[in-house]
Amino acid sequence: MDEKYQLEGNRLFYLAMAPNFFGTIASRIQSEGFVDTEGFHRLIIEKPFGHDLESAKELNDSLRLAFNENEIYRIDHYLGKELVQNIPVLRFANPLLNAVWNNKYIANIQVSLTETLGVEERGRYYDESGAIRDMIQNHTLQIVSLLAMNPPIDLTTEDIRNEKVRALRSLRVYEGKEVAENFVRGQYGAGEVDGETLESYRDDKNVDSASTTDTFVAAKLMVDNDRWAGVPFYIRSGKRLNKKATQIAIEFKKNPHHLFGDESLAGNTLVINVQPDEGIYLYLNAKKPGGGMESMPIQLDYSHTSPDGSPIPEAYEKLILDSLRGDATYFSHWDEVSTSWNLVDHVIEEWNKETPEFPNYASGSTGPKAADELLARDGFKWFDK
Repeated sequence: MDEKYQLEGNRLFYLAMAPNFFGTIASRIQSEGFVDTEGFHRLIIEKPFGHDLESAKELNDSLRLAFNENEIYRIDHYLGKELVQNIPVLRFANPLLNAVWNNKYIANIQVSLTETLGVEERGRYYDESGAIRDMIQNHTLQIVSLLAMNPPIDLTTEDIRNEKVRALRSLRVYEGKEVAENFVRGQYGAGEVDGETLESYRDDKNVDSASTTDTFVAAKLMVDNDRWAGVPFYIRSGKRLNKKATQIAIEFKKNPHHLFGDESLAGNTLVINVQPDEGIYLYLNAKKPGGGMESMPIQLDYSHTSPDGSPIPEAYEKLILDSLRGDATYFSHWDEVSTSWNLVDHVIEEWNKETPEFPNYASGSTGPKAADELLARDGFKWFDK
């Protein structure tokens, strides 16, 4: 193979199986001499990266016996999505946005990853993980890190990762009662959508009938640094909700003096639609046509498509190509993984102290009412357009 395709000893290994096999396979790759070549040796592994911080450390230690950190590519397909990779470009290539990306101008930031499907055939796996492990610890916090990070010195993998790690380490880790005040968990019950009756999570054949696993999580995160002090980052992710979408909404502060009307005047919001309908939207206010000076909300939009109409590569395509090139920018570094697990573990530890009243939202709804109340306490509401 090396001679036929002139591979020069380069090796890329892709592990997509239960994580308890990762260490054994990595060890055998080394012991069988597959990395005894002069080319590069890289290992791609799929999530989950452990079940908690302790198991993640054990997994990482087993991998490090055979591969160095810079040879391990922890793939998170959300980091390969076009509009997620657009976040740093929007922020740092546009002086207008770069200048206002801070607590002086931004009121709150929202990250929503919602699904209409239930657990489908993944019930057995999902009942051991829940939304907080399946979606929050990885995908959601990775997006938060890109939104909250400070400008990197350069666009190198190391510089970008360093700033992401700093942002994640700045996230406030809640203790005790703070968890209940800032995190909401839910589990879907039965419901009806378009005339179809949907079963509850506990009725799934692969799920414990008395399961307390979360299928929905919402949270208020605080970033304790000068840039973001006082700005809440609201996150939510759940199954069997009213729509499938991955959306980021940056809501800017309103003028302190209401020159045009009262406080009900629509605020400015920058929306990044990751999926579906990839695009960027800016909500502003403008004058209504005709006489007078009455204002109305308007929407400026950009649809993210290839300039020549050719298909845009899928997330996995781009990430695998990046790994072949040795570009680990949009892969998770161990420091990112461990910091995220530390935050999540504190939440799960508190949750395990009591039995939740599940189910607490109907299939096809927007989720538990407590998720809306989480924002209402601060005078905000979920962006839902």
